[in-house]
Amino acid sequence: GNCVKMSILVLSSLFDPLHGEVSSGLSRSARDDYNFFQGSIPVEITVLPELKIIWAPNANLEGKFPSNWGCCDSLEMVNLAQNSFTGEISGVFGECKNLHFLNLSSNRLTGKLGEKLPI
Repeated sequence: GNCVKMSILVLSSLFDPLHGEVSSGLSRSARDDYNFFQGSIPVEITVLPELKIIWAPNANLEGKFPSNWGCCDSLEMVNLAQNSFTGEISGVFGECKNLHFLNLSSNRLTGKLGEKLPI
């Protein structure tokens, strides 16, 4: 569909890999951020002009890390930690002037983030 006005994308709480008593003993926040998606993030998502937040840690996303974040003037928070992204991240978020939270930990990314990032 046409989602050009989408500003928040959260992919969490859709799959519970720990069933039964093990899962019920964990706090809700410890269980919330696990999904079982396949594939990468479509470029159509990363270039949304009003995207402020993309939150998909532990979502089982994989593939080449998106290098085109379009006109990311609105982008404030990105959490794509603990997925299986690969590739170069140098300069990827260079134009994201309002970005104040970025977590890409536990992926297989290379390169350095630009010194101009406001985070």
